[in-house]
Amino acid sequence: MRYEFNWGLLTQPPYSEWIIDGILTTFHLALICWVLALTLGILIGVCRVSNSRILRFWGTAYVEVFRNIPLLVQLFIWLFVIPQLLPEEFSSWWNRLDAVPYWTAVVGISFYTSSRIAEQIRSAIMAIPQGQFKAALSTGLTPFQMYRYVIMPYALRIIIPAITSEFLTVFKNT
Repeated sequence: MRYEFNWGLLTQPPYSEWIIDGILTTFHLALICWVLALTLGILIGVCRVSNSRILRFWGTAYVEVFRNIPLLVQLFIWLFVIPQLLPEEFSSWWNRLDAVPYWTAVVGISFYTSSRIAEQIRSAIMAIPQGQFKAALSTGLTPFQMYRYVIMPYALRIIIPAITSEFLTVFKNT
């Protein structure tokens, strides 16, 4: 069976416009998901190493739920199940929107990726020597300032390779 595909067909309208539109949508979706996932992942990662048992519990629960459910299953849940659980007014409004699949993908991919980033942030914070924490606190910084000015820049430097890989995974998932 010898079939020769006509690749030139992809450069002719409307196919070329569809391909360019798909590439632009992929970039747009990946960047939005990445920014949301990085922000939420940092917050959840810090909660995972917090001294508060409640914050540690919620951070751990978040990571365990969103990291252990496959992404495709989560996307189906966000698209088909969640609107059924919401009040009727919101659900009917949500289903009338044209961009529902797009924003569902933003929410699903962002939550899934943020759980993975939270684990990377947690491991980076755990890798920082305790002397850094003590030195930051001894200079008079509050715990928030300690994390903002000392710990998080140090942790983000540690996980640059992992976060780069995670961005490529987000791009692939979109």
